[in-house]
Amino acid sequence: MQYGVKYTPLYIFINGDGAVNFFFVLSGFVLTLRLYRKPSQRVVLGAVVKRLPRLAFPVSVSILVGYLILVFGLNFNHAAAGISGSGWLMDFGKAHQPAGFTPSLLSAIRESLLVFLFND
Repeated sequence: MQYGVKYTPLYIFINGDGAVNFFFVLSGFVLTLRLYRKPSQRVVLGAVVKRLPRLAFPVSVSILVGYLILVFGLNFNHAAAGISGSGWLMDFGKAHQPAGFTPSLLSAIRESLLVFLFND
């Protein structure tokens, strides 16, 4: 049986999921290393002040763009799933929207502002 590159060591060069996981683990280690070397509230506060706006802005934009896609019906995941046979696309990328879900601008704004502060 032939498997292609997936079951060889060469797979590390094309494994996008693995690369993303590796990046997050490595960056989490690097970002917390200074705190472990010199624990202080100033280091934590400096990291929050420096990184939170840089992270919050793109996430907020993504949430608001997602809201607009849902409101204007630009999510063609069911049509794409029908063509490709992808269960992942049929389920909207595992978004697990509750039955009767209706997007709300207020909810999108609230989520974009509070996504980093509270984990629902």
